Amino acid sequence: MAMANAISGNSPSRPHPVSNPILNRLALTVDHPGGARRPYRTCFGNRSMRSCVVAALLLGLAACQKPPASAAQDGLPTPTADPLGSLADPAQAAANGTATASLPSTAPATAAAPPIAPKVACTVNGIPLPLADVDALAAQRGISPHEALLFLIQAETVAQEAHRNAFPAPPGAGRLEVASAYLASLFSEETLCGHIGAAELKALYETAYKPEWPADVYAGQIVELRCCPSQDSPCNTPEQKACMASLDNYLPQFLQMAKRWRSLEQANAADLVEKGSPFLGTDFTFIDWPGIPEEKQTRKRLLDAATRTAIKQLKPGEVSVPLRSSLGLHLVKLTQIRKAITVETPLFQAEGRQYLCRKRILETRQDYVKRLVQYVQVVDQEMKLAP
Repeated sequence: MAMANAISGNSPSRPHPVSNPILNRLALTVDHPGGARRPYRTCFGNRSMRSCVVAALLLGLAACQKPPASAAQDGLPTPTADPLGSLADPAQAAANGTATASLPSTAPATAAAPPIAPKVACTVNGIPLPLADVDALAAQRGISPHEALLFLIQAETVAQEAHRNAFPAPPGAGRLEVASAYLASLFSEETLCGHIGAAELKALYETAYKPEWPADVYAGQIVELRCCPSQDSPCNTPEQKACMASLDNYLPQFLQMAKRWRSLEQANAADLVEKGSPFLGTDFTFIDWPGIPEEKQTRKRLLDAATRTAIKQLKPGEVSVPLRSSLGLHLVKLTQIRKAITVETPLFQAEGRQYLCRKRILETRQDYVKRLVQYVQVVDQEMKLAP
C-alpha cells in the first residue's frame, strides 16, 4: 500500500481526488491487517493496464446496476427500488398511478449463444493450428497426435514462407497442399537432378546391387506332372516311383499341349490344363549366377540342372519340347530373361539415377524445412510439443 501511495503521490490519509463520479467508485476501500481501512486504487500501483480496464468495466457495470446510497451526491439519479418499474408488475403500477404496458403472453426468444471457438493445438507465428486438424491427420495417416502436430507445424511454416514470397497457390488449397506445391516448385528433377555422376552410380551399385551378386533371372510359365517336390527332398516312396515310371504314358498329351500353346500366343499355362487332370499349370522363376558352379548356387531347386539348362537355351516367347527330368515331366514357355545387372547395365543406369534423384530431392527439402522451422515462433496451447 505504501508503494501504491508513493507511485500516486498521495498520503495514506487523503485519497487522490477524482472528478469523475464513476471513477470515484473505483477508489475501493480494503481492510489492512492493522485494522485500518484505506483506499486502494485499482488503476495504480503494480496492476497492468489490462487488469485496470477489466476492473473498470466490471465495477462500472456493478455501479450502474446498484449504486451506493451516496450516488445522489455524485450528481447521478437515484433509481427506484424496483429498477424494472411498471413493466415488472402492472397491478403495482396502477396502484402507483403510473402508465402500464401490455406484456406479450410469451417471453421473447433468448439470443442464440455465441459459437464456441475451436480448440487450438498451438500457434505458428500467431496462426492457430486447430486441434481437430491434428486429430484428423493422425487418424488419416495412422500416426500419433504428436507426430501429426510436428508435421502440421512444418507445413504451416512452409505455407507462410510461400505466402511471403507471393507463391501462386492453387485456389482453395489448404496448408498441406500449399506447402507441397511450394516445395515441388523449389526442389524438383529439373532443379536438382541435372547431373548425377558415374561415381554416385558406382557407389550405389557397390552398396545396393553387388551384395546380391549380378545374377541372371529367368521367368516364364510351366505345365508339369511333378512326381517329386524338389531336388532337396528324397524321391523314393512307392507312389513317387510309380509316377516316375508312368511318365511315358503322358508324353502324347504333353505334345498336344505344346502344339496348342504355340498356336495360342496369349494362352496361360493354367488354361491348357483340363479340369481333373493330374497336370499343374503355374508360373516359375529361377536365378542363375554366371561363373558360379551349379552345386555352389544355393537356392530351392524346384528344377534339376538339366531342365534349367534347357530353359536357358530358349528365347523369350518360345515353348519348349516336353522335358523329362528327375522330378517329372515339364512343358515350359519362357517369357522373360533379365541378364545380370552391372554398373553399366542400362536398366541399372535408369533406375539408379531415378533413385538418387528422389533421394537428393527428399534430403534437400528436409534440410530446407528444418532451417525454416528454426526461426518460427510456436506457442503451445492445448498440446505440448514434447512427446
